[in-house]
Amino acid sequence: MSFTASPEPPPAVTLRPQPPIRIDGTTVVVTQLPADVRLNLYAGDSFVMDLELLNPDTGEPLDLESTTVRSQIRSVSGAPILDTLNPAVEGNRIRLNLTPEASAVLPANTRWDVDTTTDDGWVTTLAGGTLNLAAEITRPGDV
Repeated sequence: MSFTASPEPPPAVTLRPQPPIRIDGTTVVVTQLPADVRLNLYAGDSFVMDLELLNPDTGEPLDLESTTVRSQIRSVSGAPILDTLNPAVEGNRIRLNLTPEASAVLPANTRWDVDTTTDDGWVTTLAGGTLNLAAEITRPGDV
């Protein structure tokens, strides 16, 4: 899986949730963790990333029409929300977006995630990880 940020929206990141059960000898391991996505960005720049969701069994696009999507940025789990990645849904894609104004004022090291909630209350965290911002040198309004 590769992630790219550019002035133009990058190609979509395809998420195919894997079957969570693995039998390893006599131990059954059940894993349901989000994709670990580390965002290393430049403060004051725009950022956009598309997540494309596909059925892991068929490869068909997942229907997100009746799904609520949330994304939050915090310093650590449980801390106050610093901002969001403004999720927007179109078809089976979730677009995450960070404005230059938001990235300019966030702390250098934070955490983020994105989750979905279906109409029947099923919550799935799709991806999350660190969000690290390199310090901006050229600032709007400076001469």
